[in-house]
Amino acid sequence: FTERTRIWESVLSQDINRLLGCGYFSFWLDKGESVWQDFEGMQFRTCHSGYLETYLDGGWIACALLGAFVVWTSWRNANLFSHASTFSRAIFSMAIMALVMNFSETLLFRTSACWFFLVLSALAGYHSIFQKAATMEESRIDMPEHPMEEPP
Repeated sequence: FTERTRIWESVLSQDINRLLGCGYFSFWLDKGESVWQDFEGMQFRTCHSGYLETYLDGGWIACALLGAFVVWTSWRNANLFSHASTFSRAIFSMAIMALVMNFSETLLFRTSACWFFLVLSALAGYHSIFQKAATMEESRIDMPEHPMEEPP
């Protein structure tokens, strides 16, 4: 976090709309030059914090929506967490990994594997997906090996 805190201070000192932000990836197009001047012309396109980047893109509204999404997804995945299902444990751990990694890197709302896993965990949080997977597994076991045979 050594250099990142300097980037965060410089980014937060810029004039942005606190409620709506600057728009998706627009901060670096408009106000990036003034941040780059603080770092001797180094040009970077991220502030190395996904939560701060969410604030820059969408302001407090985006942060509130992201917070609701994270709480809802975590709540649903924690309720599905069980020792019987390896899938639910893997999904829960991937979601937590994505949320923790987002403190030091911009991973949310950018094309990345962590964003994909967070979306996957949100989708997997619905009971119907687990029930359909279990039903498909049971029906696959009961199917005959040859299409002409009758099922047992």
